[in-house]
Amino acid sequence: MDSDKDAAGLPAAEDELTLERGALQALLGNSQAAIAITDTKGEITHANAAFETMWGKGRSAAPWAGDHGACKARRVDSGAEVMPEEWASVQAIRTGKPVAERVVQIERSDGARAFIADSAAPVFDARGGIAGSVAVLTDVTERRQIESRLQDAARKFSALFDTTSDGVWIHDLQGEIREANDAYCTMSGYSREELVGMPIS
Repeated sequence: MDSDKDAAGLPAAEDELTLERGALQALLGNSQAAIAITDTKGEITHANAAFETMWGKGRSAAPWAGDHGACKARRVDSGAEVMPEEWASVQAIRTGKPVAERVVQIERSDGARAFIADSAAPVFDARGGIAGSVAVLTDVTERRQIESRLQDAARKFSALFDTTSDGVWIHDLQGEIREANDAYCTMSGYSREELVGMPIS
């Protein structure tokens, strides 16, 4: 009797599984982020086109079969090489916890470099055990370049602001002074601390 119930429920379970697989394929196929799914050994079982092209020349250039040592990458903060066990997908499998986005610089198969945000989350099976991970890599090269240009512009402005012999002050929308350079402090007879918050009218 129970086997009849099990057999009757099998088509519905197969339909649900087909639907889930279709949704996964649609997600992988339509995402601009590079997505890879790994098993418990870190071997890539599925990856989208964005993941393949992120490494330079498609599937043959991507770090397959869990060979994280083939992933040439450096930490942005220190310039140190990213070791195989430091990749977010490996960390997610090892700890069973999501790994937040962290930026590394990769070297593609053609030698070009790019900044990517590496993050991952563990995937659990029906019993609650770790079945693998989902890694999401986002190309943030353009964002990093914009940030670098903004920092350069801020340094140049600061150097000009601090060294000009003209008295300069900056006010907010309420008309209160927010910053003043040394030349303006000398001209006005007030210290910078006294000027900050002072109304301009």
